[in-house]
Amino acid sequence: MNNQVWFDARSLSRGYTTGWERYVRELAKYLPSLIDITLWRPNTPNRLSLILSDYRSQKSQKGHKVIHYPTYPPALINKSIKTILTVHDLTWWTYPETSSFLGKNYYKKNMDKAIAAADLIIVPSKSVKNEILNKFNITFEKVIQITHGNSLPLGVISIPSKPYFLSIGTVEPRKNLNFYSKAIDKSNLLRDFDFYHVGRIGWGRVPPNLKQINAKNDQDLANLIKNAQAVVITSKYEGFGLPVLESHVQGVPVIMSNVEALIELSNNQDQIFDLNNLDSLIQSLLYFSSNKIILNEPNLMEARKMTWLKSAQNHVEAYQRLVNE
Repeated sequence: MNNQVWFDARSLSRGYTTGWERYVRELAKYLPSLIDITLWRPNTPNRLSLILSDYRSQKSQKGHKVIHYPTYPPALINKSIKTILTVHDLTWWTYPETSSFLGKNYYKKNMDKAIAAADLIIVPSKSVKNEILNKFNITFEKVIQITHGNSLPLGVISIPSKPYFLSIGTVEPRKNLNFYSKAIDKSNLLRDFDFYHVGRIGWGRVPPNLKQINAKNDQDLANLIKNAQAVVITSKYEGFGLPVLESHVQGVPVIMSNVEALIELSNNQDQIFDLNNLDSLIQSLLYFSSNKIILNEPNLMEARKMTWLKSAQNHVEAYQRLVNE
C-alpha cells in the first residue's frame, strides 16, 4: 500500500547544514509520525547525480495522492498527482548576479515551470509570498506561509579569550560579506574583538578580516551563537533568515540588514542597518561592542514558539488540504 504523501528528501544525501538541507532534515524527522509519507532519498552524495535523479523519481511516485518538492525544483512534473512546491526565496529572479551557475542555468528554469504547474506553493515568510504573488500569475489561495523552526540545542555559556561577533551563512555574494568587511575595518574594533564567520564555502570568498571557523555539529553552532557579542547578518536578500531565529532562541541579539524577511523576525533589542549606508552598520557594531545584551523574556518566548514540530504540523495541514480536494 502506498502512502498518501511522496516527499523529495534527496537533499539529505549531501550532508550539508544550510537552510535548504536543515528544512528537509527537520521535516523528515517529524512528518513520518504525523502522516503516511514516503521519504524518497536516492543514495548518492554527488550533486549532479542528485539533480538528474529527478528523472528517476516518477516511478516511485505512483499511487501517492500528494507530491512535495521541498528544495529541488522538478525537471518533470507528474501531472496526475497533486503537487506542492516550497519556494524558499526569489534570488534567481531578484539577484541573479549573486546566483551560482546551477542556479542561473538549471534551478531558475525549472522553478519557473514548477511554480506555474504546482497545486500549492509553500513559502517561509510574508515577504516571499508577496514577491511570488507580484511576479507570477497565480491566485492568493495557492500560496501559503509556513515558517521554519529552531532545531539547535541550548548553547553552553563560556567566556571567550576575546569577545567576538559572529556571522553565519554559506559564503556567496548574496551574503554581502565584503560590505561587512569594510564596516569591520572602519569600526576600529579589530584590536578588541574577533570577527568569526561560520558557514559552507560556496561560490564566494571570506574577507581576510573575517576568521572562517567550522561548527562540527549543532551543539558547536549553538555554543558559538550563545557566546557571541551579537550575530551579524548582512545579506542583500533572504527568504527567511534562519540564523536570526536561532540566535534569538539562544538569547542573542542580531545586527541585520533592512531586508524584509529578516525584519519580520526582528525584535526591539536587535539593530537593523540600511544596506545603502555603511555607517549604519558601523554604528550597530559599535553599539554592541559597548553593550553585551541578553534578550528579555518576551523576546525569548516569541522566538521559542517557532518550532520544527509546529512547522511540520502546518505542512500536514497543507497536504491534507490537497488529499481531501
